[in-house]
Amino acid sequence: MVRFLTTKQLHTDYNNCAMETRDHSNGVSPKNQRSRGIFITVISLICFCFTNCSSLSTITSILEQSEDITKINLKTTLRIGESYKLKIEPTVNNDFTIVTSVDGSLTLSFETFAETTYVALYDKNGNSFEPASKDIVSGTAYWDYYSKKSSLKWNTVVEKFTGSFTYKLDAGTYNLRITRSQKGLSTANLSLALNSSM
Repeated sequence: MVRFLTTKQLHTDYNNCAMETRDHSNGVSPKNQRSRGIFITVISLICFCFTNCSSLSTITSILEQSEDITKINLKTTLRIGESYKLKIEPTVNNDFTIVTSVDGSLTLSFETFAETTYVALYDKNGNSFEPASKDIVSGTAYWDYYSKKSSLKWNTVVEKFTGSFTYKLDAGTYNLRITRSQKGLSTANLSLALNSSM
């Protein structure tokens, strides 16, 4: 068991040691006295470092938990009828929430500046949706049946993709996931429109 010594306790132990030396000087050599003093000092330093390192570990753990919470809260809700200028980071999932209040056709219009942009729309159960239709102005796009997402390829001349995708959806909450390749810019323009089927 490790005993933590205060400055006062160390001083008391030192005085006791000195008294023992005076009372039993012929039983304890000066060399042993120095060794005992060094031993007490080393033990005290170890205890001090252990206490402070333990506190540092606790603080680091709290900071790491806060960082994880921040990452979770990065998901943004996109409003129907609005236009957005997004920053799409390469090779990571950029997630957004879309809420539709009625059944209808959701149209997502994109303008991207990455060589390839990947777009996937999921419901709350993780089911992906293939666009019912698409309208491509610049570049090309196709639905990948294996990965369950649309691949948007830029026009190599202007290095830009422009087009829209329409999904037939019930009222509910959906997750839009956008990823992109390394080549190109992170900027993407997106607008959302919903035509009610009622």
